[in-house]
Formats: sequence, structure tokens, C-alpha cells
Amino acid sequence: MPDNLRVLGNVSLPEKVALVLKNGPKFSVVPKVSAHELLALNRGISCSADEENCERCLPDGADSLLRNRRNDRPTLTTGGVVSYFKEHELSLLLSDKEGGFVVMYTSSFLDKASSAIMKNFEPTTVKASKRLKGERRMPEPLQGQRKRPHVVPYMHKIFHNLKKVAKSAPCAGGLLCAE
Repeated sequence: MPDNLRVLGNVSLPEKVALVLKNGPKFSVVPKVSAHELLALNRGISCSADEENCERCLPDGADSLLRNRRNDRPTLTTGGVVSYFKEHELSLLLSDKEGGFVVMYTSSFLDKASSAIMKNFEPTTVKASKRLKGERRMPEPLQGQRKRPHVVPYMHKIFHNLKKVAKSAPCAGGLLCAE
């Protein structure tokens, strides 16, 4: 297995899947450009030429497209990876240190995720909807004075405050600014 691909558990990956994953998270396949898009590009380029060369550029470009037409399919495709992961109930995670991938069974991932949530968040016995209504009635200064956050109300409060900030301080490009 490559260095930037870690496999947890008793998982075996086919060579094609491993080859795609070893390229890292920024790997992509060049999209196929259709024939009509190439002809439109040819027309746009020929129209940008001066008037006396415009009429010559259009047929020359079309001839060049016919001569250099390639039906090559990419050797590495991501479709097979996705279907393999679905069929074998695998999860693909991004490694935070090396920038590669971690492959593990989905059941193992869900177990590890639930244990991490139980370790870091306090479980609640009150219905989340009742707790949210209570949080809305609390004055703003008192909302942040909890010792340990509860999962649902805490996330609701974060999204609610982000919506307030986005409405009150719009910046160029729709990004949030910290002023």
C-alpha cells in the first residue's frame, strides 16, 4: 500500500481503487469536452481574429478538430471507487496529518464517531425541541455560561449566531468579515 493511504481493519482494496486513492485528495479526472462545445470554442476564437483572417480561421479550426480528435478514456476513473466503497460498506476519511486517505469499514467509523461524541458531549434527557425553545428565551449573556455544551442546542446556537452575523455584516463576495 502507498504511504499516503492508510487502511484500518481487515480491508483489502483492489489495485485500481488503490491507484486512484494514492493520488491524494486533490486528484481529479479531466472532464470530457463534447464536440459541440469544441465547435463553439472554435467559433469564438475565430471571431476574435481580425476580419480578413476570421473566415479562414473557422474552417481551419474545424479541420484541426477532426484531425486531432481523441477518443481516449481516462485510465483512472473515480466511479469505480465510489461503487466499490458502497458495495463493501467502506468509509473514506481524510487524514489530518499527512493529507492522504484512511479507509475503514463504515460500522467501525460509526462506532469511533459515537464514542468520540459521547466522550466530548454530555447526553441530554430533555427533548431537543423543548431545550431549543428554552434557549431562545434565555438572555444572550446567559446562553454561553454552560459548563459542557449539549449537542443539538449548541449547534443550533452556532448556526443562529452565524445567520445573525451574515445578515448584519455583509462583505464583498458574500464572505463574513471579522471587524
